[in-house]
Amino acid sequence: MSDTRSRIKNCIVRALDMPLSPSDIPDSAEILGLPTGSGAPVDSLAVLEILVALSSEFDLALDDVPREVFQDLDGLTLYIDHQLAAIPQVPA
Repeated sequence: MSDTRSRIKNCIVRALDMPLSPSDIPDSAEILGLPTGSGAPVDSLAVLEILVALSSEFDLALDDVPREVFQDLDGLTLYIDHQLAAIPQVPA
């Protein structure tokens, strides 16, 4: 599992107070179908909570994330990896 995917899973579990461990989330899981800590499926408010957690975890501004990115964990991982790769690297 990629480091990005692992970190995303951890963020989702923490943000939604899920009754799962990150390893219980399949790599290609549909994010909008996951259960929250209350047992309800992920909704628009939960997506905002996930975005806040991911913004903090990856130090990214995730204000304009396309809806289709949240179709599944694969898409979200690719999106985050792309955003991270776009950050200019400061020479050491």
